[in-house]
Amino acid sequence: MDTKQLLKSLLESLYKYPTLQQTLSSNSENNKKSLALLKPLSYVFNKIKALSSKTLIFALAVYAWSLLVLISIGLFSLRISPYFSFYLIIFSSLLFLLVWIVQALLYGVMSVLERRILRDFKIYKTEEYISNYISDGEKHFNILNKREYKDIPENLLNLIKMDGKTLSSDFQSKGLITEIVNVSSNNIIYLQFEPK
Repeated sequence: MDTKQLLKSLLESLYKYPTLQQTLSSNSENNKKSLALLKPLSYVFNKIKALSSKTLIFALAVYAWSLLVLISIGLFSLRISPYFSFYLIIFSSLLFLLVWIVQALLYGVMSVLERRILRDFKIYKTEEYISNYISDGEKHFNILNKREYKDIPENLLNLIKMDGKTLSSDFQSKGLITEIVNVSSNNIIYLQFEPK
């Protein structure tokens, strides 16, 4: 799995992952500001995204209903003004367009902030682990497809529990572990992604 894409997905739902915000903001004033802006934006973006799909369904329902009304007026001489259907179509289309424009603007601003944050980090390969245990202040990960354990000091490790929407559905192991280096400070941090 591409960790960069995984981090982008997490940043789009940053309000769910305070651990990630604390980890990425340490030792960087610019990241603190970017993450402070990104957190409320990500919350609003996800709400607008949900609203966008609802307004699309509403617009499609209005189109179908208006078509039936116009057919009924012609076939059965119903006394419904065709202008009502016309105004309803215009209203639902404008509503969907407005929501979509707001969503696109938020996505653009968030993409700029995400790039600003991610350019401060060098992301190394991500490995899948099938089990882990703690001893002597270190966490030991049994890496999938290798006959070895990866040992990471607990103070460098950041656990992020993720909902099923972020990890792919064919993900069978216990989690992902990746090493990230802060380009400016050379500090190494490890992100442990674990599905809920």
